[in-house]
Amino acid sequence: MMAHSRHPITIPTIAEVLLADSWKLDGLYTEACTCEAACPCIMLSDPTEGACTALVGWRIDQGHFGDVKLDGLNTALGVFTPGNMKEKNWKAALYLDARATSEQQQALTAIFGGQAGGHLGLIAQHIAEVAGVHVVPITFESDGRRGTLRVGDVGSSEWAPIE
Repeated sequence: MMAHSRHPITIPTIAEVLLADSWKLDGLYTEACTCEAACPCIMLSDPTEGACTALVGWRIDQGHFGDVKLDGLNTALGVFTPGNMKEKNWKAALYLDARATSEQQQALTAIFGGQAGGHLGLIAQHIAEVAGVHVVPITFESDGRRGTLRVGDVGSSEWAPIE
């Protein structure tokens, strides 16, 4: 008996594998969106409100892109998808930490823009329109249970456990 998948598997090229090995990030990730309760979009289901607007943030505790250190920096992605995310029609803007040097900004853009391969390279394939790359103050704070993400004047999110 043969199993069939509705979602094709993408096999990375040798260049993509080599690029993915040239960078590494460790830290925290957060995501907030306009869907009700838990976002069904990450399970490739339709957004609860017909469209999904999300603010995604990363705090890099330790990281590098080649020889460029990225420790302590933050990035964010603002995403709008008018329907199911698997349709690959996202509109997105990338936000880089204002504390980053120009070399670090280039590295973060390569990683989070998908050019450096890896998981973020696969995610970038869903973006149909890039609304720009912006350098803004970004704060990402967490005590392990509660946290906040602030992306310049663009947006913010807070999280806490449901008790």
